[in-house]
Amino acid sequence: EIGSGLVGSEMCIRDRTISAELKNITTMIRLNVFIRTTATNREETVATAKELVAASLKDAGCAAYDLFESATRPDVLMICETWSDAKALAAHETTSHFTTLVPRLNELGELKLEKFVF
Repeated sequence: EIGSGLVGSEMCIRDRTISAELKNITTMIRLNVFIRTTATNREETVATAKELVAASLKDAGCAAYDLFESATRPDVLMICETWSDAKALAAHETTSHFTTLVPRLNELGELKLEKFVF
């Protein structure tokens, strides 16, 4: 039948359409940066992290950037950041606020990074 012959062509067109749609989907990146600091350095660590958050929220491709404090451990903070793609994250890592403030956070405490791609 004619109708059954079109099924293959229709499926091919549908598969090409789905493939094109998938190419438009970007992979987002979530970083959880844990900062372990001391009581002596905590105030400056929080201030530095807040400065980094405020500046980073203005970066292209930044979907979210926030600072969290542990409810059970006063020495632990976490910066949670979400980027639209690897290109946006790479650009962020070259900004003056990143290259200035992240090294300072490293001096004030111990940083541990978790990266998730979704």
